Order: sequence, then structure tokens, then C-alpha cells
Amino acid sequence: MPHLPPLSPVVAPDLRARAHSRLQARGDAAASPDATQALRVLFDLASSTETAADALALLHELQVHQIEIDMQTQELRRSRQELEDACDQQQLLQDHSPSAQLVLGAQAQVLSLNVTAQGYWPGGANSVVGLPLGIFWSPASQAAWSALCQSAQLEGLPVADVLSLQVPGQSVQAVCVSVRPHPTQPGWLVHWLAMPPQM
Repeated sequence: MPHLPPLSPVVAPDLRARAHSRLQARGDAAASPDATQALRVLFDLASSTETAADALALLHELQVHQIEIDMQTQELRRSRQELEDACDQQQLLQDHSPSAQLVLGAQAQVLSLNVTAQGYWPGGANSVVGLPLGIFWSPASQAAWSALCQSAQLEGLPVADVLSLQVPGQSVQAVCVSVRPHPTQPGWLVHWLAMPPQM
């Protein structure tokens, strides 16, 4: 970002003090003067032959500051747009990852899931968000699911196993599930890949 050189002290030392005094003399409403009030004081000072040169110098200084602020605002907007674009790109990559990715809360309830994971439920995200993920494992996989969550919590590392996903209305599907503790809050991060059918 271009940076303007420091402003030279061309303004009379007491000019700011006189401007501030005039603003305060206008009453309580001027305790926090806005730009309009400040400019009014400058123009008042500029109308006097004694302070005209100093007032114009101060006005020029304010204009230079305004230009610098405008440049900084443009740079902040550009940086924000770049960050938003990068965030959108990361979200797109996560949503369309080949693995199903879910975020679970402290009670192992589904908080969010990517597009790939939504494909395992006919009703999409609305049919699973808020429900405990454990109800979608086959009876034979229930104990293994509980063990995965406990191991991940105790070890603080990813753990994996092959479980049988049993979504109502769908055929049972074997998936290789990996679980790890959520890094910033109680809960887990879960992802899985479908196992190829047995030949």
C-alpha cells in the first residue's frame, strides 16, 4: 500500500488549540465535534486575515489525511475481498471433498456436514443436523463407534475403524471412519470414505 511521507509542521502551534476552544465554546453538543463542525471552525478562521494562512495550511493537512484514509480504506476493502474469496474457495474445496466430513458437538450430535456427507442422507443436512451420529450406525457398529470417540478424546489423536452406516431407507454401507477431537470446542471432527463393495 502506498504510504504518504510524514506531514511537515506548517501549522501555527496554537491554531489547533484555538480551533478546539471555539468548538468547546459552542456548547456541550460540540464536546465530540464532527467533521462539519471542524470545517466550520476552519472556515471561520480562514475568514480572518490574522489566521487565514494558518487555517488554509491546516485545511490542506486535513485533506492530505483524508486522502491517506481513503487509500487505507481501499486497501482494507481489497484485503477483505481477498480473504472472503479465499474463505469461499476453502469452503468449496471442503464441501466437495471426496470424503464425507462432519462436525459433532459435545454429545456427538451433528452440527454441520459437507456436501459429500449430505449425499448419504436422502433428506440432506436437514434430516441429520442436531441428531446424534451414533443412531446411524448398525447395531454391530455401535460399540466400535463409542470406542472410537472415547479413544480420540483420551489420546487427542485421530483414530479410525471400519463401521457400517445404516441410514433409514438406504442399504447398509461399510465406511472407513476417522475421528479426532475438535480443536477449539468440545466435540469431534469425523470423516469417512466408502469402502469398495466386496467382490
